[in-house]
Amino acid sequence: MKGQRLHKSPHSANSGPDCEGCKVTIKKVFHTIAVCAGCLFFAGILAASTHAAENPTVFSIGEKDLFHYYAASPNPAVPCVTFTAAGLPPASTFDAATGLFTWLPDYGSAGSHAVSFGCADDPAAPGTQEIAIDVTPVTPLPLQPGTTKVTLLASQSPADAKQENDQKSLAAMLGLYGLVVENVADLSAPLAASTTGNLLVVPSYMAKALPQGTVDQVVSFVSGGGSILLFGRSPLSEALGISYSGAPETVTQFVDFLNPRLPLTWGNGEDVVPFTTGASDSILAIDKETRHPLIMARSKGAGRILYVGTDYYDHLSPYGTKGHPYLPYHVMDAFRLKPRLAAGGIDAYFDPGNYDLSQVYVEDIVRLWADRGIGTVYAAAWHFWVDENTGAEWNFGYQHFIDVCHQRGIKVYPWFAFPHVSQKFWFTKPECREQTAGNGTTYEFWRLNVNLQNQACLSSALDFMDSVVNGYDWDGINLTEIYYDYGLDVNFFTPMNTDFRNDYALISGLDPAAFFDPASPHYYQVDTLSWNQFLQYRTEVVTDLHKVFMDRLAANPKNAGHEIILTAVDNLHYNYYDVHLPPGVTTFPDTGVDLAAIMEATGDLDYTLQVEDPWPFWSSNPLRYTDFKKTYQEQFPAFKADQSRLFFDVNIVVNAHNPSAGPQPLYDFPSELQTGMEFSLMLKDMLSGSGRLALFSEHSVEPVDLARLEWALAGDSSITGDAAGPVSFTVKRTTKLKSNPTYYSVNLDGKVWPAWSAVDGTVLLPVGSHQLAYSPTGVYSGIKLSAISCDLVDAGILPGGITVSYRSPRQKAVLTIEAFDKNENEPFRVLVDGSVYAAAVYPFFGQYHLFLPKGAHTVQIEAVHPLALPGDCDSGGTVTIAEVQAAINMFLGLKWPMACVDRDGSGDVSIAETQKTINSFLGI
Repeated sequence: MKGQRLHKSPHSANSGPDCEGCKVTIKKVFHTIAVCAGCLFFAGILAASTHAAENPTVFSIGEKDLFHYYAASPNPAVPCVTFTAAGLPPASTFDAATGLFTWLPDYGSAGSHAVSFGCADDPAAPGTQEIAIDVTPVTPLPLQPGTTKVTLLASQSPADAKQENDQKSLAAMLGLYGLVVENVADLSAPLAASTTGNLLVVPSYMAKALPQGTVDQVVSFVSGGGSILLFGRSPLSEALGISYSGAPETVTQFVDFLNPRLPLTWGNGEDVVPFTTGASDSILAIDKETRHPLIMARSKGAGRILYVGTDYYDHLSPYGTKGHPYLPYHVMDAFRLKPRLAAGGIDAYFDPGNYDLSQVYVEDIVRLWADRGIGTVYAAAWHFWVDENTGAEWNFGYQHFIDVCHQRGIKVYPWFAFPHVSQKFWFTKPECREQTAGNGTTYEFWRLNVNLQNQACLSSALDFMDSVVNGYDWDGINLTEIYYDYGLDVNFFTPMNTDFRNDYALISGLDPAAFFDPASPHYYQVDTLSWNQFLQYRTEVVTDLHKVFMDRLAANPKNAGHEIILTAVDNLHYNYYDVHLPPGVTTFPDTGVDLAAIMEATGDLDYTLQVEDPWPFWSSNPLRYTDFKKTYQEQFPAFKADQSRLFFDVNIVVNAHNPSAGPQPLYDFPSELQTGMEFSLMLKDMLSGSGRLALFSEHSVEPVDLARLEWALAGDSSITGDAAGPVSFTVKRTTKLKSNPTYYSVNLDGKVWPAWSAVDGTVLLPVGSHQLAYSPTGVYSGIKLSAISCDLVDAGILPGGITVSYRSPRQKAVLTIEAFDKNENEPFRVLVDGSVYAAAVYPFFGQYHLFLPKGAHTVQIEAVHPLALPGDCDSGGTVTIAEVQAAINMFLGLKWPMACVDRDGSGDVSIAETQKTINSFLGI
């Protein structure tokens, strides 16, 4: 369930100086490398001796080496309760409670970085501890989806279900970002023929069966520059230089330094033979109890080794979701793989109540969203408050928030959650408060429910919705989850207001209060027939409410041209083969939602359906949304005829895999929430299957996941060709091509392509299959399309501007134009399908976000320079005879009017404007 009733988030304490981007209450990516070979505890002892800032301990690592360091108490006799840190590098993390500092230096981070640590609660401590981290540059290897090959040693006949699951999980993990997985049962021949990929993946059960000759081949392959992902102790691991000490240990709780604050657990334990590490190794994960390494990365000769101490990656599922959650990320970092393709355009829920806005700037929150590919935000529309003691009122600054989002090219929708209206509404209208069956106005969940069966209260709620819609510059509407709470405790059952009870008594002759009286013959566990009839009536009430609110939204002229989303909880998959009800729960909660009935009641309206799966599905397989889509398309033909009308919402919440708040996650998941491989695979499948996805919420997703999601969302694309030369590609959605060579112009399918950015060198790839080539000598200096929120179909250049064809069936399209030589007070001239269009334009340091109509359109965008000569369409400073002829052709309707001649932006060229061009030519 969505929403946050509290004004401040319970997580707002994370906004202190130990978080990534301290002005934002979003945890930073945890980055790390081992300090010392198999002796993490020694790192703390070492730190305690480095009090003098002039003699810091120096660590040498490479870019993308995961570094971690435990600060120690400056006074060994007094344990430090709260550590402090200074000089933290960007994108690093520091835990003040444990003294753990972690950092994953990104490409471009080379140099020396000094970090110091102290103890806040011991002022008498002798100075600070200082370390210096020398980061050397590394050369990343471009990962080209659909081309870059990896060789997986796999059995054609797995010995048991564990091996079968593990092999499927490895293939799923390697395919996440588009690697081409080649399964081989024998390595000898492909190694001899040099036909393997540059990365070998060898599970322990396969490594243990390798003949010595093949072991020698693999060692030679790695030493010569190859990479290997290897699991468990075997003759191969020992031949590669990994040494062991002691008997196998069973690991249950473990820490991954990419995200060390997130508890990770293997409920049944996994056996690991302790192994030793060297000072230059990166320790990526450890056993929480013993601090012995679980995963490490090291160099061997010219090659790289990523070693996992367990025998399996994931032997419990075929999806890679129940083993090492962050292993896909470690593979990318340890082997210096840098994907060339990235995609975004995510919809995300945002509740201001998750942030302490006295400490957090919305500008910083929005900046992070823009960097992470979030293109549409649903803002909780109930943050209107009144102090229950003083009567003082306040609300979230919606318009400022919308303006900030628009400056970053992000669309904003209000997110309504009726029967909750707002705290102010509920408090100031006590006559409208919903009643429960046994607890009065105390509700089971966060919503302060309102009596929507009372016509006056319903009218007030509808007026509230109108006031929010009309009061701000929204880009669409999201009406979510009109339903009633009904958990295991029927005392919280709603609605039970007087109007609802009287209405039901009028048609049935029975007061619903009897269902909750154990002494009544109609008690719900006794008179099940009447109880089910009552629940059906409640469902009809919920259906009618959907119709009422949707009709009101559709009738509001402010919503013309806006997308209206109806978000509802799925009720069509209660018999799904892969559903998990926790112990003590035998059925799905009845919330009154009947999607088939709702679809029938609202069938005359134009809206987009967003389906949310209820919590018992949150531990189902990560590919379930593809199955759900088939169900909806089969039952509702409209969704098959127009696939853009349907998409899904995934809930990323801390108790997703532990709904009963037990001591550990259920169903063999290593984490309570979806993260790592599960998160990435699930969202990739959602986007690939539906073309769009919604994320609940931007705040609950682990930052390490959101930072890497763009790679997975482009993982179903393909690109071939040398990284420095021409490439051929096929993409299903607008995709960014990164890691490009130096260039000043780009050609697509043989013509000049203006869709690229001079800021970061990325190129926008249009949907379909195309060929792209760079021009290191030719120079294109006109305005550019650097980003687009929808499907890019085509683009071309015009004198003084560009044309863009796009497809955005349901949402407004946002086009980002780069025009650094244009003054912000100089307008754009915009024509949509040949007609002048008054586009909303939001400038942001040389980039301009244009909000354009939904649908399939061709738009012409020209920069208008008022001081330029009329008719000087090539900006050459003079008007040529050819430009005079062009102006005459525009006047005659033989040529598309351009801003250089059409100075008044009317969409056609007048005789006076033609004369001005002639005068410019004559020097008059």
